[in-house]
Amino acid sequence: MNKNQNLKIRPNYKTLAMIALFGLAGCNKYEYKNVVTGVGKKENTRMILLKDVETGDERIFLRDPGWNSCVDLYSDYDYIELDDTVTVVVGGMLSDRYYQYTKILSPENTGGDVGLRYNQDTINARKVRAVFNNECNKFNALKQNLQNDKQK
Repeated sequence: MNKNQNLKIRPNYKTLAMIALFGLAGCNKYEYKNVVTGVGKKENTRMILLKDVETGDERIFLRDPGWNSCVDLYSDYDYIELDDTVTVVVGGMLSDRYYQYTKILSPENTGGDVGLRYNQDTINARKVRAVFNNECNKFNALKQNLQNDKQK
């Protein structure tokens, strides 16, 4: 096979091709940086009070674990604490409008596509620490029961 050694693609065409690919791959996701100013739980619904870094607007983020009944993929939200920085990600055709005009962010209010992004390493460390503390408490209770039984 004879290869054409002189065939070169101009850099301008490469740039145009990359812009077109990124335009096609984009899915209209909008991201807004927020600070957690309150955390709560009512029945099974997690409520997180957020303050937008740019505008100062406060919003409530609601996530019902029953929304995905098979597996609670949102159990990480239990480990979000005050003053954590999170990014609200909303998607869909009108996602920017939903975020701007809705004070309560939930799947029902935003067309179903809203979520939080956070520092996963911090959340994982908090999870592991909570599991460790829980196991230590169980062990200490078991140890105390054994000592009490031994004294009888």
